[in-house]
This record gives sequence, structure tokens and C-alpha cells, in this order.
Amino acid sequence: MSGPPRNVGVLKGRGVLVWINALDRLDATLMGMAMRVVATWSYIDAIRMEMVASFIRGEYEVVTAMFAKIDNEGARQAAYSAAAEHALVNDPDGQRLFEQVTTKLRENASTRNQYAHSLYAHAPAIPDALVLIDPREIAKLNATGHQFDADIQRWIAQHEEWLATGSRGTMPPIPSSYHFIVPVHQSNIFKANRIQNDIARSERLHRITYLLADALRVRRPSALARRELSDLLSNRPEDQEGSSRATE
Repeated sequence: MSGPPRNVGVLKGRGVLVWINALDRLDATLMGMAMRVVATWSYIDAIRMEMVASFIRGEYEVVTAMFAKIDNEGARQAAYSAAAEHALVNDPDGQRLFEQVTTKLRENASTRNQYAHSLYAHAPAIPDALVLIDPREIAKLNATGHQFDADIQRWIAQHEEWLATGSRGTMPPIPSSYHFIVPVHQSNIFKANRIQNDIARSERLHRITYLLADALRVRRPSALARRELSDLLSNRPEDQEGSSRATE
């Protein structure tokens, strides 16, 4: 790089420098893994829209356009449920499966949102992790007047050698006039094991959503898919959100 990134912050309580606006410093392997989670959820969304199109006997393109205009997740979920309730009025077992899958997707939605909507940051002291920061935290700090100023840029220039070591050892004091502090907690730190667990969970959610669509097709529903889905839902409770956080 020709110079340090413009945006930097400090991990609150840890004294670790974080690069916020520096995509070239992010670990490419970890980024690829994170994008796999996002992509899998995109497939889940596509399957759910196909189900709604089937429920209302409409065109997929029309349903896609309709849901594109609904930018509130609660309203979107209400539309899914209303379509299912109408289509499955004579299928209580289908309603049960729909609600079970919907509940699992809802329980894991915040993890999906964290991957999809966070700022991806790099901490030299944690080179084997991605740091995902809620952009609202940055907006909040900027709105209260905490700006990136010349003092911190001078501090970076003076301590390039320390930064090059991966920020190991005692951190040199930051100028007192620099107050841009990014609050980062363990839940914001994504190492390979955690991301891999989230990949596995998202792919399992994709599988049960796919089976649900097969089982509840208005035309030629699959009894085999219904049986497999029932078995998966009854035998594998481990896709509760947060189970990956215990494994770092």
C-alpha cells in the first residue's frame, strides 16, 4: 500500500488497532468463507419466493418484484405466512412443517444479517480473524463529532514498525485528542472455526428450506421430501443460533 488506510479505530478494552476502510488487508480465505454464508442465504430467499409463487399460483418474477418492494423483514415474513396459511388451509401437517422451518430461519436471521450488513475490518493483532462492525456504530460516532484527524495519521506514521509486527507487544500511547473508539466484543470476532460452523448451519437451513418447498408444492408435492424434512427437524436440534460462538 502507498500509505495507511484512512479509517482506523481501537478495539475497546483491548488496545488493538483496527483497520476499517482497508479491504486489501482482509484475509481472502476468511472473506471467501463469509461470502459463502451470504450466498447460501440468498439461495434460501430465492426458494422462499418460489414457495410463495407456488402458494398463490403466481409468476415467480411477479413475486420477486413484490418482495423487492418490502424492505421490512417483519412485513416480508407476514407475507410468507399469509400465503402459506391460505395455501395450506387443508394441510395441518404442512402448516406445522412450514412454521418449524420458518422458526429456524428466524432464529438464525441475525447471524445472516451480521455477515450481510457489517463493515468488514482487520485487526493486525488478530490476523486470523475478521472483525465485523455494525455500521451504525461508526455513524453514531461520526455524528457526535469523532473524526479521523491528523494526530492519528501522524501516530500511524511514527509506529509503522510496530504495526508491521502485527501489533504485538505494548501498544504505544494514542494521542489523547484521538477519540474514535469502535466498541468490539467477542461476538464481532469471526475466526475460521466460527465461520465454518456458520457455513454448515446455513447449508443445513438451505437443505430444510429446499425440502420444504418440495414437500409443499401445490402441484405434485413430494411425500419423500416431507418425510426427510420431518426426520431432519426432529433429529437435529443443533442449528440454534449462537452454537458456533463457543468454538473459536
